[in-house]
Amino acid sequence: MHVHTNASDGILSLEEIVEEAKKQDVKAVAITDHDTVNPQLREKHQTMDGVGVVTGAEVKAVHRGVEIEILCYFLEPGNHGLQKLFEEMNARRLERMDKMVERFNSLDKEVGLELEDIVELSTGSVGRPHFARAIVESGLESDFWTAFKKYASRESPCYMPLEKPDVSVVMEGAKKSGALTSLAHPCNENIEDFRGFIKGLVDMGLDGCEVNYPYYKNNKNPKMDPVEVETVTEELGLIKTGGSDFHDRENFTVGKRGVGKDIFDSMKDMAGIN
Repeated sequence: MHVHTNASDGILSLEEIVEEAKKQDVKAVAITDHDTVNPQLREKHQTMDGVGVVTGAEVKAVHRGVEIEILCYFLEPGNHGLQKLFEEMNARRLERMDKMVERFNSLDKEVGLELEDIVELSTGSVGRPHFARAIVESGLESDFWTAFKKYASRESPCYMPLEKPDVSVVMEGAKKSGALTSLAHPCNENIEDFRGFIKGLVDMGLDGCEVNYPYYKNNKNPKMDPVEVETVTEELGLIKTGGSDFHDRENFTVGKRGVGKDIFDSMKDMAGIN
């Protein structure tokens, strides 16, 4: 329930994701590209080559001063309440990327970048992974993760923050289309008073929390106890969502994390999907 395609910073097309899901005997996937809806999706939920495909998005936001991401499920393609926000975020992403290119070029490396080099690697939402891949394609670095750490990570000299909306804007937009919402990978941030933090989101209409997530991929350790997060999620009566956060085959597979059929069916019922 958390998969990225090349409509944002994944490397596979929607058709290739469906193929991956079939290989892993995954019955359904949620396409949750960053701040955009994959343009190939036509319904809130559709079946492609025998695999259920949920139209979704992963939306960046700020809540109580903490940068978070909200997973939105069963969005209405072309008529969802987040379209204006997505257009604004796309403009902010391009502006941020232009500044990152400028910073990179100021390092006086043997290669230079142009904004078009990064944009050409994306079919939709432009992000830091595209920046790192452009550096690999330039020949300066040989592998993606080295390039990302050295030039695109928050600790790198090229990093520029992306202006993010208050989470209330995201929640309001998602609810306009009847979408379900879940807090993505909460343990990526060190959140003080997690119960109070997520309770504030619940008061805005949050439906779930991603408790089944591969935190240890790429040597990233969770900043909070995942067990505690799951306990709070259960006590608040939220849906326990899960997903691989799939971007590419190099790190893990579609279906590495997810939800069972019972949870998926209940999510469909809540979204009015028969």
